[in-house]
Amino acid sequence: MASALGDLTGLMTLRDQVVIDGSVDAFFTTQYGKPAVHLVGFKKAFNANDYPFVCYVPNEAVRGKLGGDVEVISIVLGVYDPVVSAGVAQGIASLARASALVFDAINAAWATSGTVFLGTVKEANDFGVAHPIYHKEMQVPLKVRR
Repeated sequence: MASALGDLTGLMTLRDQVVIDGSVDAFFTTQYGKPAVHLVGFKKAFNANDYPFVCYVPNEAVRGKLGGDVEVISIVLGVYDPVVSAGVAQGIASLARASALVFDAINAAWATSGTVFLGTVKEANDFGVAHPIYHKEMQVPLKVRR
């Protein structure tokens, strides 16, 4: 999707794959009573009503004339969850499950797209330092052919 802001083809393909798959939204609806807000860009949420969310942010890119570009898209998952049960912060557990669902969604069929998931994802979380707010970042490498 070329625009005045640049070419977001890989990012939009990734976002569409997660949204169309639906499992992340189904999980958040079951867990928190509403689906995630999917946003291209990152907006720091300030209250519980802003959660859950899934943000898609261009992280880095290596442009190549032959064979396409390699782009890393950051997917940031966010939840508000004050529950701690049996010594486990539910926000951490929810983000672990949600990130597994995102991985499954992006690992699904890419055959009809010019974008190819390169198979590995680097994940990091915020350690729950702002309990009851939790964030997890997934860095997803893509090969984008234009």
